Amino acid sequence: MRILLDIGHPKDVNVFKNVIFSLQKKGYEVKIVARAKENTKKLLDEYGFQYKVGPYYKNIIGKAFGVILNDLWLYRLAKEFKPDIFVSPGSPYSAHVSWLLRKPHIAFSDTEIAGIVIKLMLPFTDKIYTSTSFYLDWGQNRYDLMGIMN
Repeated sequence: MRILLDIGHPKDVNVFKNVIFSLQKKGYEVKIVARAKENTKKLLDEYGFQYKVGPYYKNIIGKAFGVILNDLWLYRLAKEFKPDIFVSPGSPYSAHVSWLLRKPHIAFSDTEIAGIVIKLMLPFTDKIYTSTSFYLDWGQNRYDLMGIMN
C-alpha cells in the first residue's frame, strides 16, 4: 500500500513518527510531504525521513493563494507517487487532492479552533478522527479517536 502522509506542523512529525516507522517496517511505502514551517525539516531530518517540502505562507494573502499553490504542488507529487490513501492531521491540501484523484483522505485532528482550515478540509475528507472532548459537530464522517484504539 502507498500512503501519502501530509505534515502541516512540526508537532505532527512527533505525532506520526512511530506510525511511519511501523508502516515502513511492515512494508508500506510512505511518502511524506510537509510545509517549511518552523523546524519541521529539522525534525524530519533528525528521524532520517525522506520527504518533500512545499511552500509555507505566513500572511493572510499568502495563505489564500497558498491553498491553490499547495494544492497544485501536492497534485503533481501525488500523480507521480500514486498513493492508495492520503493521511494527514487535517490538511486541506491532502483533502482536495485526494478528492480530485478519487482516493480516500483520513484526518486525525487535534484542534477544533482552526475554523477556515476545517471548512476547507471537511467536505473532502472521508473520515476524521478527533478527541471525545471536541464540542463542534463535524458531521457523519467524524469518529472518536478512542474508538480505533480499542
